[in-house]
Amino acid sequence: MAVRVKDFHVTGNLVDDPKEIEAGDRMLTVFDLAENTRVFDRESNQWRNGAPNYFAVAVEDPRMAENIRESLQKGQRVTVAGTMSAQAYVTSQGQPGLENRIWADEVSPSLKWAVAQVSPDAQAQSRGPRAEQSFHQAPASQQMSGAPADRQQQPQQEAPVQQDYTTWTAAQPGSGGMHGAGR
Repeated sequence: MAVRVKDFHVTGNLVDDPKEIEAGDRMLTVFDLAENTRVFDRESNQWRNGAPNYFAVAVEDPRMAENIRESLQKGQRVTVAGTMSAQAYVTSQGQPGLENRIWADEVSPSLKWAVAQVSPDAQAQSRGPRAEQSFHQAPASQQMSGAPADRQQQPQQEAPVQQDYTTWTAAQPGSGGMHGAGR
């Protein structure tokens, strides 16, 4: 049985460069993310590195997918927000495992140990000076905090749940599929 968690957030390091793959009739950008953990060793009374958690991340939005492929590289720390699903499996050697997938709504570089220079992508630049100006302004939700009630922002409708693609599950380790793929 698979478990789904909406509005899931995780921060970790890219296992490899993001790649574009074909999944049915759609193109996806995929990458594996390793979330490092720390555990407390009661015997030594110290913190130590624990086993990492791995996530297969897929991005369907073409614009964000292109920005990810052009901006991110193996080893970089990122934060991913989206819908996570976890599915238990057993390898051909009889070992149990857990496959974690995230359909990403947002992917952002972590600024904990790095700096980033944010700039509009080619599509925003091609829309001209108004797009460039709006890129540097605060989001409308922040600008409208004191607006009259008739001008308040309407609540967003919930996005539809993404579909799983069987070709994504067959991806090789390091290509955006999980380590249990090909079981």
